[in-house]
Amino acid sequence: MLLNIPLMALSNLFGLQWMVPNGMQKPFNLIVTLAAMLNILSVLFIVPRYQAQGMAWGVVGCELVVTGLMIGSVLRSDSTPFGVPRSKRVKKSLDSTVQRKL
Repeated sequence: MLLNIPLMALSNLFGLQWMVPNGMQKPFNLIVTLAAMLNILSVLFIVPRYQAQGMAWGVVGCELVVTGLMIGSVLRSDSTPFGVPRSKRVKKSLDSTVQRKL
């Protein structure tokens, strides 16, 4: 369960602290809904067999999915917390690809 603490911190950082204030409520809500469904599925299928340890691993796995999806959504958006807009990252990447081919 200690694995869950840094995952929750990252999902909070990217989700509540970045996605919601920057108008990304729709993907945020979709990710949270997916997490709820995934958690219910883990309760139905993992917990009966592995009991408390299965629930713990189900929660950690669900939080890992949430964190990954939130980081992915933020990195694909036009506004990232790293200060470089996506359009400039793509253009820079394309420019370097063209330079290598020449």
